[in-house]
Amino acid sequence: MIFVPKRGRAWSSIGLTIAVWSAVIAVLLGIADGLLKGPLSFRFGTADLQYAAVFSMLATWSYDLRQTFDGLIYIGALLFIGAKFFETRTIFTVGFDNLDGTRIQLKGPDDDNVVWIGQRYTSQLEAQAVAEAIAERLKADA
Repeated sequence: MIFVPKRGRAWSSIGLTIAVWSAVIAVLLGIADGLLKGPLSFRFGTADLQYAAVFSMLATWSYDLRQTFDGLIYIGALLFIGAKFFETRTIFTVGFDNLDGTRIQLKGPDDDNVVWIGQRYTSQLEAQAVAEAIAERLKADA
């Protein structure tokens, strides 16, 4: 049976969650590995060989688990990237993922074969500011 995420939960968010938590756990296990092989081992393991064996065992477990979580970071990142690709159905995202489709306007192509994609702004002042910013950027690129 294929695992299906909860309704409304995207595969990309699952991949991102796996990658982030795996990174956090890998860092914590790395710190534990360093403490077990270093200060704790020298403090308690030098007096008694039984403690030395226990610290060696715990250090090995923390190292091996850290390697497992390092691999999960890559798996989570690949799942995130692949799921984002399928969710947006494209590699290039214009930036209107969460915008209502009725609010997006398409204008063009103009004389230079440029198609303008934009949104309707709530005030005239906001729309003018965006238009001036685009005009300044076009001047800078020319």
